[in-house]
Amino acid sequence: YEIFMRDWSSDVCSSDLRLFVKLEPVFMSDLPRLLNEKRSALYWSHIYCLIKCLEAAIQYRVSECCPFMNATDICTIKLMPEMIMHEHLWVQSAAVRLLKVYVSCDRDHNQKVTTHIFTFKDTKMLSDSLMLYFERLSCTDTCDDLTLEGVFYCLSKFSETLVSTSEGTLHLESLLARCTKAIEVTRAHDVCDAMLRWVARIITRAADMPDVSSVLCHRVVLLCDAVIARNSSESSRNLAREILCML
Repeated sequence: YEIFMRDWSSDVCSSDLRLFVKLEPVFMSDLPRLLNEKRSALYWSHIYCLIKCLEAAIQYRVSECCPFMNATDICTIKLMPEMIMHEHLWVQSAAVRLLKVYVSCDRDHNQKVTTHIFTFKDTKMLSDSLMLYFERLSCTDTCDDLTLEGVFYCLSKFSETLVSTSEGTLHLESLLARCTKAIEVTRAHDVCDAMLRWVARIITRAADMPDVSSVLCHRVVLLCDAVIARNSSESSRNLAREILCML
């Protein structure tokens, strides 16, 4: 059953996607109900399949020059924190990858999703959800590198919005503090490179602000020191030192 679930999404053909795109509102209308249902293998697998179908459908829509963002996407984005914090790891990982597809359209297709679709409240809730996912993942023996990359890619994009306001900067300070604690207790061998690229993005963006928060800089220093102190890869330690030199 697990092999079937793992390989299923790669077997979806273009005719399946054309049908799914046409019936997206019907299929995805089940998502809120499924998220509220009693947890069982049936419900989590249904949610997982819907997320993977939507991820493939978005990529299909883009490749076929169809409208990228529709009402179904906006409703799905509002449910994203709940999906990322779902109790099943496969649903969590699939939700993170779907969020990365939405966010990456800023860069790849000039859709401006993070500024036009995500409100400030959405950005805070999603960044909280992503950090909670990272905290949970850091307590395991292995980390999914691809999903971890998606976590910090999305956090990097959201940070551009957060760092531009005092309230957002306070939220970033909290995220950095939580990230430092996760790094100090993690059992995973190395989870630092993607995280440090996120931190570097924050510092680069903050440098354009009139007044850079001293607390934000202090949080960055503590995080980089934690990376250097632990058994991180040489590339992670070097990147941490480069960030410290940027301050």
